[in-house]
Amino acid sequence: MSQTSRSTSRRARAATLACTLALSACFTDEGAESAGATSGSDGEATQGASGEATQGASGEATGAGPAGSESSSSATGVEGCTPSGDEVCDGEDNDCDGLIDEPAGSSALECGGCEARVIGSSAYWFCQDEIQWEEARGHCESLGAHLIILNSEAEQSEVFAQSPIEYFWLGLTDAEVEGTFRWVDGSTPADHGFENWPANDGNEGIADCVYTQTDSTAGWNIVTCEGSFVQWTCEAEL
Repeated sequence: MSQTSRSTSRRARAATLACTLALSACFTDEGAESAGATSGSDGEATQGASGEATQGASGEATGAGPAGSESSSSATGVEGCTPSGDEVCDGEDNDCDGLIDEPAGSSALECGGCEARVIGSSAYWFCQDEIQWEEARGHCESLGAHLIILNSEAEQSEVFAQSPIEYFWLGLTDAEVEGTFRWVDGSTPADHGFENWPANDGNEGIADCVYTQTDSTAGWNIVTCEGSFVQWTCEAEL
């Protein structure tokens, strides 16, 4: 075999080896274009169908989630609460407004020894059990309310006129700082410009909690917080 033939043979074997190791190198121009078109078609189809559909479905679902949550929150007022109807005496927040066993409109709701009614812009629970001040405070908080705060003479007069009980705890105490009476919301009677202390209360300095009687001449009376002879009234702003 001539030297030229041997060189040609070696180049042929090298080309064959290259084809074996990298088939793409052996594609014809026409084959490469065809393969490119197929790849492009597959890529476009995958991206178009998969990417667009996935993004569209996910986008819509994601967008619907917050909208639905916002609607639910604004409709109920309490996150995670589903309204089951009008409020009834069952110890549950049926209407999801954050209050339990509260009255609706002008109708009173009698429940568990308490009579709840709306007066002005607040709901009040007038409860007949005679219990200690801290216990009464806890009961009010369990309803989503607080022990009553009398902000004005007008409020006091209206509450006294409609109260079915004769005497009850106020949410007023100087247990934290002797001589400084604060309502359960942290404010003082002076902050509201109204107080109704009797002319002389001999218990000041030896007792910390306050109750009142619906007889407006009796005023606010300071007694021991452990006294269990006083009824209680809760309040919640509507």
